[in-house]
Amino acid sequence: MNIYTVTLTEDERKVLYELTLKGKRDSQQILNALILLIVIKVNGMLTIQPMKRSHVS
Repeated sequence: MNIYTVTLTEDERKVLYELTLKGKRDSQQILNALILLIVIKVNGMLTIQPMKRSHVS
């Protein structure tokens, strides 16, 4: 399984934060930005593990 560590610059974090303040985005984009910001605040960095795609037959 691949694990990706994502580090955001201060400017990138600022863009995510500003995205959450403006209500002119899709709600899913706002939620994704909030999740990224919370994980980074708690862990100091972001580690992403890609999801395995399951095939339903």
